[in-house]
Amino acid sequence: MDKIMMFEGDRLLRPYFQTEFCAYHRSGVIQLMETMDQLLEEAGCTPGQIKQIETTEVHNLLELIKKEQHIYNVVFHELIRQVTVQCKDRGKLLAKIREYYRNLLDRIPRQIMSLHQEVMAQRALDRRLTDELIRFKTAIASLSKELNEVREHDQEVTQQALEAQKDLASALSESEKNANLVAEYHSLYEIQRSRLEFQICSLNKERDLWSRAVYDLAVKISQERNLRTARRLQLCEQTWNKLAGHFALVLADFDSKALQDLQNSVQHWRGRITNFSNELESIDDSMREKLEKILAEVDYWKDDLTIRIRPTGRVEIPADYQVEKLFQNIRMWEEMLSVLIERFSGDTLLASQEDLTKISRLVDIWKDAAIKIFSHHPRKDSKRHPCQESLLVLDKECEELMQQFVVRVSGENGVARGIISLVNPIETWGNRLMAVSKDDDTLSDAEWAKLLSNLQEWSHSIVKVLSRLNTCIVISEEDDITTIPPSIMEDLAYGDSSVYSDDGSSEMSMTPEPEALTLEKVLGDVEKWLRNTSNTVDNENAVI
Repeated sequence: MDKIMMFEGDRLLRPYFQTEFCAYHRSGVIQLMETMDQLLEEAGCTPGQIKQIETTEVHNLLELIKKEQHIYNVVFHELIRQVTVQCKDRGKLLAKIREYYRNLLDRIPRQIMSLHQEVMAQRALDRRLTDELIRFKTAIASLSKELNEVREHDQEVTQQALEAQKDLASALSESEKNANLVAEYHSLYEIQRSRLEFQICSLNKERDLWSRAVYDLAVKISQERNLRTARRLQLCEQTWNKLAGHFALVLADFDSKALQDLQNSVQHWRGRITNFSNELESIDDSMREKLEKILAEVDYWKDDLTIRIRPTGRVEIPADYQVEKLFQNIRMWEEMLSVLIERFSGDTLLASQEDLTKISRLVDIWKDAAIKIFSHHPRKDSKRHPCQESLLVLDKECEELMQQFVVRVSGENGVARGIISLVNPIETWGNRLMAVSKDDDTLSDAEWAKLLSNLQEWSHSIVKVLSRLNTCIVISEEDDITTIPPSIMEDLAYGDSSVYSDDGSSEMSMTPEPEALTLEKVLGDVEKWLRNTSNTVDNENAVI
């Protein structure tokens, strides 16, 4: 090491000395001191130059310290060499001290660098904490603003609630006053009614008394005067009264039993048709749920392929797992549509049609029972019974309702044709994508564009089927070509709740649809007719 420092010292100090170093004279030391000052000045290690270095320029400062330490080592080594010439032991001691100081000064830059890194990390942490505090203050300010808005809204709602409470209290007091007034009017009405009833009862008693008196007087006159014709008329009148009363009782008893049978028949028909309608609605809801699920997945893949197809016609080929997922979805669509098609064919369709036939027979049964009751109460003018006219209207409504059920069950409203039209192309693309997923085939850009076009057509067809699911109009193949407006199509595709009614039925139709006859309306009309018929027959029997 000493040899290396000696060589380095000779190389570094030689240019600054014009003569050889003299270890015995004071001039050599002075020359060495001047050389050291010159080297420090050239290296930029003077106190003024060190002060100009910024505190953040730690790397420059450490580099400068290394240069300055190197100069000190070289000069110190030269000084030790000069001292060693005079006293060898003193030179060894100075060399040992120089080595200790060199090791000490070597550790200082490393400690400074470590402290600098810690300071920089602390500054970065301080900056992050400052940013977090700023965001926290901003969030607190936003929450405070929202809290103030909530408080203001709460005050407004409270004020509105108090005003509504006051209005309700005033309305209650007003209703109590009106109720008291109605009660007073009702009491006056009851008093007047009881008075009138008493007067009517008195008049009826007086009429019966005079009628009995006249009848007794006529009987006595016919007996005293021996009036045989009058006597026969009296006996015939009594006989006819008894016979008419007997037939009236028999007719009333028959009508009572017939009306009870009619009510039982109508109740049985009502239960059967209500259960059939509920089952049909349940099937339609299940079909709508499956179709909406297929529509959502079709729209997803349609949007995905729309993004992948560039305006130039180039296609970004999906990854293998995406092709496999598309294949699995198409297989699932095919299975779901196959299950839906079974509703419009086979045993399911035959069972539904058989149920509708039985329901129609029940209508004929209670209709015939009603006509039989009306035949016992003929009109004087040979016209139909008033309730029979209403029965004919009800019969037309029941026939129309059954026709609506037939259309919905058979899918003649366009649902069956729409689902069947989806199965074949979906099955074809399923087979093609199966080959692609197994690496047996690939799709060209034109074929991917064709798949996108088919997805758009499938989406349109599913929306069309959803719009016709609860309709009862027979749609032919010519009417089935009608397109759906784009705005309504977009609403259906994104699940707009305004397109569907509250009961889940679609409010959109391809053509202007008349107001459909509902089951609730028919049941209400039948109930009203049955009640009116029962009251009319009872009143006629009471008159007889």
